[in-house]
Amino acid sequence: MADTFSLVAEQLAGAERVSRMDTEVPAYAAERAGRGPLVVVWDQRDPVDGEQEPPVPVTLPWTASEAVAVDAFGAPVSVRLDGGTVRLAVSLTPVFVSGP
Repeated sequence: MADTFSLVAEQLAGAERVSRMDTEVPAYAAERAGRGPLVVVWDQRDPVDGEQEPPVPVTLPWTASEAVAVDAFGAPVSVRLDGGTVRLAVSLTPVFVSGP
């Protein structure tokens, strides 16, 4: 559990503003001082059985030249940049998508 809290603190370090994005799943964009963009995204599901369901594809607006993603446990999540968007699959576990 400490590793997850450490990851969240590192990802949100320097956050000056957080705003809800207009997406089909819960997603929040964070503006971080001196750092690239950050979006936190997940699929709203039953907290007990939700991880048994397959991930859902999500497309988010994205202006950075690169994107990397990890879930709340630090596991890498595959992303694909596609003409001003980033595509990934999400589940109940929050995913941090960040850019340079």
